[in-house]
Amino acid sequence: MTINALFCFVFIGGIINFSPDFGRFKHIYYRMKKMIVFLVFLSLLLLSACSSDALNSNNLVSTTNGFAGINVTGISNESISDITAIVKDVRQGKIELSENEMEKVKFLINKYGLFDLVEVAFPDEELECLTLKSGMTVQKKDDFYIIGDILFTEEQIKEFYTKTESDNYSDDIQLRGSISTVSSHKWPGGTVYYEFDANMTQATKIMALEAMSHWASVTNINYMYKTSSNKDYIRFFNGVGCYSYIGRQGGKQDLSLDASWAVTGNAIHEFGHAIGLHHEHCKLNRDQDIIVSTNNIQQASLSNYTRVTSNSFFSFNFDYGSIMLYSSFNSTAINQNLPVMTTLSGSTWTAQRNSASAADIAVVNFIY
Repeated sequence: MTINALFCFVFIGGIINFSPDFGRFKHIYYRMKKMIVFLVFLSLLLLSACSSDALNSNNLVSTTNGFAGINVTGISNESISDITAIVKDVRQGKIELSENEMEKVKFLINKYGLFDLVEVAFPDEELECLTLKSGMTVQKKDDFYIIGDILFTEEQIKEFYTKTESDNYSDDIQLRGSISTVSSHKWPGGTVYYEFDANMTQATKIMALEAMSHWASVTNINYMYKTSSNKDYIRFFNGVGCYSYIGRQGGKQDLSLDASWAVTGNAIHEFGHAIGLHHEHCKLNRDQDIIVSTNNIQQASLSNYTRVTSNSFFSFNFDYGSIMLYSSFNSTAINQNLPVMTTLSGSTWTAQRNSASAADIAVVNFIY
């Protein structure tokens, strides 16, 4: 705009220079021309500074971690690996990011919906590992068992992991998920009641609301803030790690969103568990579609890949787009350069944490 003004003044100057009638205005013109030139120069400096700021705001640049120049508009799978490596190092206390840098990381994950880490409960604790009679290894804390980001009571472990086969399956191409069929796990009328812990951050409250709104917009699930008459409800809070129970538990049940690294996609994933969804890669018949390399899985994480063998509905088809699926390469691997899971042909995939897939939606609506 200032440059256009300069052109106007140059044009006017030409008229003044060659018209004797306007000669008396020459001194005003010269003063204004100097001012315009100065303003143009100043504008160019400001434009350069703004461009630099915009570039910095679109890139993650951290001197503490060795990763630099992750561009928002030109992000690639390699950049996603960098992002998730950063988040993993933050979680493990190896590096520290400024609040602004962490917000950039979360923005990228939210924008592209790709997430190579796995949701996990109590990632910083050395939890007790138990081997059950079935040979299954699980972690234990207090009175509940932990499988990745899911908390189970002893009764629920028996409900889901006692049989070796199930007749509850469908070959409907639209139904590819795995969901609890235990009647007590279903939220009556599809209404989930919830409350927020008093110390929960505003950012994670918004994530929780966005997650519930997402599921409500695409399924028969709805949600309401609890009143004194609602005895069964979810308490959202900021714990260490992201985790949930499977379905309705009865009474108050916790759903954790880690304030240091959670994004909306994690909240959608955890709320999926809370309405009954299991992990896609834990379906009983998953071996017909994928290979799980147990020799490259950390001992404490082996149960994250144990198949659910009873009291669940599952389908014949495998959904690589499910929000309940882990990536082939993820943080449970012993060797991070090798995949934990592949297709039967050896190809790999990157999980998404953007939205529920069509199959996720279909299987929830099948139950609700």
